[in-house]
Amino acid sequence: MNKVFRLIFLIFILSFSTFSNSKECDSCSIKVDSLEKPFSLAGNWLFTRDDNPSNKNLGISTDSWKKIKTPGGWKPAYKDGKIYEVGWYRGNFEFADNLIGQEVVFLVDTYMGEMNVYLDEKEIYSRGSRNAYERFYSVQAIPIRFKVTKRNHLIAFRVDTILMTGVYQRPFELRKFNKKDLNLAFWHVYGGEFRGYFGIILAAAGIFFLIVYFRTKNDFYFLPGMVGLGTFPFLIFPIDIVQKFFEPRQTFILHYVGIAITLLMHYKYTQFFARLHKFWESFYTFVLTIIAVLFIYLSINYHGKLFDVNRTILFAIVLVITFKMIYLTFKAMRAGKKGGTIFFCGETFLVITVLNDLMNSRGLLPTVGTVYLGMGVSTFAIVIIAINNYTNTYIQNQNLLVDLKALNDGLEEKVKERTRELAEKNEDINTMLHNLPQGVLTVVKGNIIHKEYSSYLEDIFETKEIANKNAIEFLFGNSTLSNDQISQVKTTVENFIGEDMLNYEVNEELLIKEICIKNPTSGSEKYLELLWSPIHSVDDEDTLEKILVCIRDITKIKALTAESEEQKKKIEMISQILKVLPDDFGEFIGSANKYIKENTELIKEKGELPPIGVMEQLFRNMHTIKGNARTHDFVYVSNAAHEAEQEYDQLRKGLKKDWDPSLLILHLEELEDALKIYEDVHDNVLGRGKEGSNETSSGSGKIKEDINEILNLVNTVNLNDPSKIREDLKTVSNRLFHLAAVNLESILSNLIKSLDSLAEDLEKEVPEVAIDDDGVLFNYEKSSALKDIFTHIIRNSIDHGIETPQEREKKGKSSKGKITIKAFEEEGFNKITIADDGQGLNIKKIKEKAIESGKLKSGDDVDPQTLANMVFLSGVSTAKEVTDVSGRGVGMDAVKSFLKNMGGDIEINFLNEQSSNGDMISFCWVIKIPKDLSNQSILHSEPA
Repeated sequence: MNKVFRLIFLIFILSFSTFSNSKECDSCSIKVDSLEKPFSLAGNWLFTRDDNPSNKNLGISTDSWKKIKTPGGWKPAYKDGKIYEVGWYRGNFEFADNLIGQEVVFLVDTYMGEMNVYLDEKEIYSRGSRNAYERFYSVQAIPIRFKVTKRNHLIAFRVDTILMTGVYQRPFELRKFNKKDLNLAFWHVYGGEFRGYFGIILAAAGIFFLIVYFRTKNDFYFLPGMVGLGTFPFLIFPIDIVQKFFEPRQTFILHYVGIAITLLMHYKYTQFFARLHKFWESFYTFVLTIIAVLFIYLSINYHGKLFDVNRTILFAIVLVITFKMIYLTFKAMRAGKKGGTIFFCGETFLVITVLNDLMNSRGLLPTVGTVYLGMGVSTFAIVIIAINNYTNTYIQNQNLLVDLKALNDGLEEKVKERTRELAEKNEDINTMLHNLPQGVLTVVKGNIIHKEYSSYLEDIFETKEIANKNAIEFLFGNSTLSNDQISQVKTTVENFIGEDMLNYEVNEELLIKEICIKNPTSGSEKYLELLWSPIHSVDDEDTLEKILVCIRDITKIKALTAESEEQKKKIEMISQILKVLPDDFGEFIGSANKYIKENTELIKEKGELPPIGVMEQLFRNMHTIKGNARTHDFVYVSNAAHEAEQEYDQLRKGLKKDWDPSLLILHLEELEDALKIYEDVHDNVLGRGKEGSNETSSGSGKIKEDINEILNLVNTVNLNDPSKIREDLKTVSNRLFHLAAVNLESILSNLIKSLDSLAEDLEKEVPEVAIDDDGVLFNYEKSSALKDIFTHIIRNSIDHGIETPQEREKKGKSSKGKITIKAFEEEGFNKITIADDGQGLNIKKIKEKAIESGKLKSGDDVDPQTLANMVFLSGVSTAKEVTDVSGRGVGMDAVKSFLKNMGGDIEINFLNEQSSNGDMISFCWVIKIPKDLSNQSILHSEPA
């Protein structure tokens, strides 16, 4: 099959190739010795597109005339690509002496074109633009009769056609005139009457199947109907009878609309044999519709170039679609699908005829035009398939009628038997209804409960007054549903009963599936599950007659489910808490409560929408709680913090204008509740609280706090003059500082452990973290703030800085990123630098975000260093999208705020402006913290 397609494709390509004109001139001297057989005139004829009346004259110079292969199209004659509609042919005939005095017929086919034929300068035939009385021969071979009066005759004929084809198909010959010439009769019938009759038959078949479609609503008959009607204009419009009433050129153009419609319907009909790709079906529908509309437009406002292009595209689409249909129907035929063989044969014949006419127009294969026959036969194949299906359906229906008659013969006995069976079933149903541990009732017209219902329904609703009650009031009257919800269910049920079953299937989701009811007497609550099932009418399966409702008491199941969920939640919390040291847990709880308290005070003291600075502070605090919770993987805390953060985010961006303190406090209370559950699990379930077995371990934080208090007392003692006392106190203070101080590794230990889950969320490898603290220690009271600061910075590095493993390997880096943290003393400050080996800082993106947020004007000329430090402004972020990890433009703003509160600061330093990648520049964070008062000489030892 593939070889066949390749051959067809090669022929298609050849048909669009341009062949050079031959230098030989066959029409310059045509010697006719005998007409016992038709004399073929095929060969190279003199041709010109210059429309000059003198072209018919004897003795004119033809040196400028072209020689083109005839039959064949005009396009190869001239290479300038111009569109022209008029062409002249000229041939010199030399007849044998025995033919002088005989009548001959010059048989020529100039498909759909005006023509004038001249014999020795005298017009012997004319087909004008409108001919309502004589035969027009629009699509038939024209028999032009004349008498040979001398040895040499000149035949010149002018063709005016929008197709630029002229004489492009057979017959093209000279014949002896014979009144009983059956060949001439054949050409009349083939090109005219047969085409017309074929079109009328197919149109009648199309109308028939459209009627069948409207009666049966079966799409299988719709497309054959449209195919039959679509083929009609293609076959009928060019024939003589139509030309008597309409302008020939308009009908010629409009008959191509029939091709477009028919081809589209052919392709859509293929869906009954093979699956069609939705995109290509839509594409072909669009293209062919545009082509058809253009032809309609051209019939009113003709444009030669546009017509030629549109016609060429149409035939290209014809070949593409028919090739595709051949392939699909071939597969259907191989699969044994009913009608596949007929459809395949019809479409194959269409392709062959199209290729035949294409090669005809190019002079490759001078044969008879057959495309109308191919279109008609392929359409007829579809009609045959539809007729066969209709016939089979009719036969099946007749067989069903016979079977029904046989059933009716014994109907009376069967009715009696069914009546007995029905009585038994009714008894069984009643027994089942009285013993079924589930509520069952039926809702009939008017929303009334049928008198038959299950006994258990009385236990569920604690009443025996059920039958003939309004079902909606009975089921939902004591429920927790709102009046609007009850009204919606009532309207829905009323619209179901007595209507089409399809209405129920479409709107079934509007029915309530679960409710909570309260007994007005006992005050007890029950959760009920409702299952709605439609029951169709006995007489009409498409009509819903009643609705069966099954009610199940799921109160205990709901309680068990809620308890199970609570236990599951606590188990997850246990797993999360066990990964965190008691000190770190206590520090996290304390930090979170501090921020919650601060936010609560800010909200309560503001009766109306506060300034942007307050909203930024609210957001920063909540963002920090969420970030710390994610660091420890405390999911329920981070979720609660996320809800509050979302509310603040909308307020600070102006997306929400209403300041609702009660709602904001509610979010904080929900967050506090989540924290309390974690505290309860930590202290009581795991026994890690103050009264637990780990009291000594958990008290280490308190010891450090006590030491800090001593340090503060020592540093504030009023030392008078004795230098010795001052020196001793300084030593004590220094040592106590080291006892309470912590190094960077201690501060970052828990954060580093959490990098595994963070890297997994971002689909990156866990980075290597290298710490070089040079022995620098920090006061314990600053460790919590430092942890918050490092949480933002390191999460930022992993999210924005370090690339994915694939990107890193493309750049020649190791798949695992690296974060380097260094601490040192300088100018009375403890300084910390943090750098990663990622892609660097996107300066261009920072500038765009700064302009977008109003922090910068588009025309401002700002140096890269200043731009880089704009990341510390609220709302400026280089993230492509907002995630739970980062992207809101608040992280670095919070870091700077924390450091300012500590008397410190943070800035960005470029590592090397030369080592940049476009707008990406390598950089490091530089944190500056005031050196603690007692930390005057650093001891290189581990902290206590």
